[in-house]
Amino acid sequence: MPAVGHARQAITIVTARLSADPTNAIYSRNLAIYEERLGDAFARSGADKNAPTAERIHAWLDARGAYEKAGGIFSVLRDRGTLPPADADQPQKFVAHTADCQRAIEQLTAASNSP
Repeated sequence: MPAVGHARQAITIVTARLSADPTNAIYSRNLAIYEERLGDAFARSGADKNAPTAERIHAWLDARGAYEKAGGIFSVLRDRGTLPPADADQPQKFVAHTADCQRAIEQLTAASNSP
């Protein structure tokens, strides 16, 4: 999955910059965006009905984790008062993405456990 590799590379770069300047809102926002892209890439894999169920579940778990990180970063920015007004809906958006992932995981798990 090239998208996963690219997102992870971007996350590594931005994380390194954040370690030097941990309160930089621009770096934090960029990190959240790359986490979202990573989550989106995993979600696409999880939605692939041709993939084995176990791989799909794993992809949805990874998507959920990335979306939780992105939402957490946007929440921190909001709490610090540094969230741009255009991003005001971002924390709630990631709550919804996380719930969507959880539903997909539960549906796939139930389907794989049914006789």
